[in-house]
Amino acid sequence: MEQNLALPSLPVTIVKFLETSLDDSCDINTLADLARTDPSLSANILRLANSPYFSKGRSVSSLKQAAIVLGLKLLQNIALTLSIYESFSDLSNLPNFSLGAFWYHSLSAAASARRLAEKTGFEEPEEAFIAGLLHDIGQLVLIRKDPKGYQQIFQLACTGHTVIEAELEIWGRDHAEVGAELLKEWRLQPFICDAVRYHHHSLSSVRTSLPLTRIIYLADILSHSVQSACGVDLNYLAQLGQDLLAINRDELEGIREAIESDVEELSSILGFQVEKGSGDAFLEVIPVEEENRETLREKARLYSLLVGSLQNLLSATDEVQLTEVFIQSLLLFFDVKSALFLKRTGNTLLGEVAVGTKDDSICSRIRLSLGNGTLWDSCLENRRPIFSQDYFKDKEQKKIIEKQILSYVGDPLLALPVSAEGEALGCVFIHKGTKPEVLKRDIDLLTMLSKQFAHAMRTFALKGQLKKEQTINEAILKHATTGFILTKDSGEILFLNPVAKTLLSMAKPGHRGKGELVWDLLGMDKKGRAEIAYALSKDQSYKFVWHGMTSQGEKWIEVAVEPISVDGLKRLLLALHDVTSKKLLEKERENHETRLREELEKKTRELRDAHDKLLQLERLSATTDFARRVVHEVNNPLGVIKNYLRLLKLEKEKG
Repeated sequence: MEQNLALPSLPVTIVKFLETSLDDSCDINTLADLARTDPSLSANILRLANSPYFSKGRSVSSLKQAAIVLGLKLLQNIALTLSIYESFSDLSNLPNFSLGAFWYHSLSAAASARRLAEKTGFEEPEEAFIAGLLHDIGQLVLIRKDPKGYQQIFQLACTGHTVIEAELEIWGRDHAEVGAELLKEWRLQPFICDAVRYHHHSLSSVRTSLPLTRIIYLADILSHSVQSACGVDLNYLAQLGQDLLAINRDELEGIREAIESDVEELSSILGFQVEKGSGDAFLEVIPVEEENRETLREKARLYSLLVGSLQNLLSATDEVQLTEVFIQSLLLFFDVKSALFLKRTGNTLLGEVAVGTKDDSICSRIRLSLGNGTLWDSCLENRRPIFSQDYFKDKEQKKIIEKQILSYVGDPLLALPVSAEGEALGCVFIHKGTKPEVLKRDIDLLTMLSKQFAHAMRTFALKGQLKKEQTINEAILKHATTGFILTKDSGEILFLNPVAKTLLSMAKPGHRGKGELVWDLLGMDKKGRAEIAYALSKDQSYKFVWHGMTSQGEKWIEVAVEPISVDGLKRLLLALHDVTSKKLLEKERENHETRLREELEKKTRELRDAHDKLLQLERLSATTDFARRVVHEVNNPLGVIKNYLRLLKLEKEKG
């Protein structure tokens, strides 16, 4: 087996095309030159580029023109679709094996890898998605080569062996090694090949590997944890996430919870009718799977192509470009004959874009009123697509406006709601021609595309509203009499308005502002900073007053520090008020009070002195009066005799 294993090969053009498209430095001319060497790929690209909307009314005859029209992202997804699905389209059905179950696990790993990459800031999330999607592709190679050996491996896996152990015992090689060699043969990037090769190695060896290898290692384990019917050790997963990617438990559980819904959505769109497997063993083949294989491949190819359109929706720079991408996707991937998009404004639908109709130029003149019981009313009220032939089947007659729209767009048509979070944003009418049943087959994909378009529209609306509010807030901050400073919790300045900049110039002339520590500019000592840190640790505000001499004289600045949260990050908001006038007034009042107090004390002393002098005068007057009476008595003989008799009488009474 080991000596005779032949790796499947893709056409050289497609391999180079995929490899080149994944290179950030690639250009459209290079891709066009590569595509020219493969007639099948060239025909597909030219067919897509000559679709009604892309052609812009002119014929696209060269591959370079087509590459410019389609763009790099779409070309990349075309090549990727061919490499993933067409390579193994001839794989035979086997007992105890399901291609649907295989892709369930692969999509689960791909979805988790992309989320892990985005969470950890990995620069190429799409590389992680591709590596996750292809990490077990070596199993398909080995099963195709030795289907009987796979049955032995399945039995060993059911008795407690891991798939890796069973593969090494039966085949002498494991699927990780074979898959890496296959991707290397296909000339995929070395980092992707390494991630596939080492995703079953020991944790100790993976821990020091490159980021993509660690992401795929953890994504594979997360995928199996979602599929496992047994209990999952969440503590082990949390520790693994911390060791490999520094992801905490809450973040990892959030990713894990999202994986299942991601895969269910993808499985529904792709048409895989599977149940989740347990461990490394796959499910038995579903009987109807072989019957629907071609349909599934076409859906898979269509979905893969749509991924590029969804990416373009997210990267649109304005609503015009957003609408253009949406209509392009309808015409390109669903091969519709005509389409009309109307945007809702109040109770009216206004024509925005028309392609392939009787007269696209009059689109902006179309205005459809809501609330009249029309086809589009039913579509928007129920938030679901409606086919005109189904809607009018039970109607006695069509309204005139309905006949006009059918005539303008095409009969029959599909009314597709454009709604997000319960809000109807518009409606699109699609005409496929005489085969509307084709649209019914793709209704899930159409609904998904319209929902993504609606969410993107809503995002632009919210951005516009936010921009207006920011403009108002900036004007308020610019002209406010209060200085505002936003800092990190360390005090590093992130934003300051003009008033704050002026006030800080008083404290620290020549300061830069942003990037500096506000505490340094305000001259805070260690004690002051410690008091602020303590108050903020208790989630309390703190106030203090800066006081100093400037070129303009003595100045006071009152500072209020408030802890806040911005997008989950701790921030500090400082409000600065120039209280110099207030402080000078208080100082003048204190000086005036001091002068009054001194004057009062002086007057009090003077009154006390005057009172003392008055008392002295009164005492002197009383003494003088007494002396005068004594002299009078002495100079009066009769008075002396009377006094003498009184004294004798008193002595006798005492006798």
